[in-house]
Amino acid sequence: MKHIWLVLRHEVISTVTRRSFQLTAFGLPLISIIFFTVLSLFSRSLPGTISGIINPAEQDLPIPEGFVDLSGLIDSMPENIAQEALLAFHDETAAKSALQSGEISAYYLIPEDYLARGEVTFVSRDFNPMDAFNGGTLIDRVLQFNLLEGDSRLLNIVRDPFALQVMILNPGSSYDQDSTLAFLVPYMVMLLYYMLILMSAGFLVSSLNKERENDILEILLVSLTPRQLLAGKFIGLGLMGLLVNILWVGSAYGLFFLSGSRFQVPPQFQLAPQILVWGVVYFLLGYAIYASLLGAFGALLPNLRETSQATMVVILPMIIPLMFISILIAQPNGLLAVSLSLFPLTAPVTMMLRLAVTIVPVWQLVLSVCLLLSAAVFTLRAVSRMFHAQMMLSGQPMSLRNIYRMIIGRV
Repeated sequence: MKHIWLVLRHEVISTVTRRSFQLTAFGLPLISIIFFTVLSLFSRSLPGTISGIINPAEQDLPIPEGFVDLSGLIDSMPENIAQEALLAFHDETAAKSALQSGEISAYYLIPEDYLARGEVTFVSRDFNPMDAFNGGTLIDRVLQFNLLEGDSRLLNIVRDPFALQVMILNPGSSYDQDSTLAFLVPYMVMLLYYMLILMSAGFLVSSLNKERENDILEILLVSLTPRQLLAGKFIGLGLMGLLVNILWVGSAYGLFFLSGSRFQVPPQFQLAPQILVWGVVYFLLGYAIYASLLGAFGALLPNLRETSQATMVVILPMIIPLMFISILIAQPNGLLAVSLSLFPLTAPVTMMLRLAVTIVPVWQLVLSVCLLLSAAVFTLRAVSRMFHAQMMLSGQPMSLRNIYRMIIGRV
């Protein structure tokens, strides 16, 4: 146990101190936080006021608008509209003079028969084709306020008549396929765990091949057994992968949760907190299987280049759910989705996609975890035998007969 701890500590320290790992583990969450902060600032600012975000103190105040009320309707102004933002003029001559002098940017003429016809004239000094879209916001609120006899509460109800609360009678049903989020959210969840599992498993095979090419592996095996070396590396690099998982998934979930209130993400697209717990479970089991399989290639093949070329065979099952992602999202409880979420080599990413789309039955989660755990134990035991045997077969060419003897432990 002492030797395993020494290898584990060495792997943790050497991995954490690498600049590439620091950039991978902390860089992406940091970039995501910065990106979210910038988007939040944009959402709070007025359109077109980019410089106001950087240095709002230096921005000039907008030129006010004016109005001429010939109908006598406007008696007071809403509290949330400043008096200097919309100036009142007794007649059109005074308003036109203020417009020509640049005191106001435009004015509204409310005729005497406004209540009968409902027409308002917008007068601007220069031609601007966008006036038809931009004009009328302030005067619209003022007119509604006075039509409602100055009742601010009733004005708020008229402007925003209801707060929509979404209730889903069948929470297990699929997303609206017309929504972009219906595809984007589960796709990002699947892709995130695909990257995390393969990246963490790659740490192990990279470490083994690096030490083999530098002839360090043979030196270590003088004082360590192959299984002690493999166990220390497996646990230590698994902890590093778990750290990356917590940082990536935690920051992604936190930002997505905040974006639900900041950018009004619909409730049906927001992820349940339970996905964090299941994410750790499926990451660890997925790492155990794929790190073991990649470790087997690290034991069988002589260098990192050949190992990298051969790993395509190992990661092929992880690509299958990505190929059928549209079907999996449209039918998260269909036969294909359930089958891929139970098959150990595709279960980690497929089940995480299903958890992001629908409510997965408990029995399927339990069965999937049991199958993954059994496959992980079997793979670890087989790779442990192969790793031990390959140390004794060093220099001998690999053959199917030798690989079979390694797995059954007859070498």
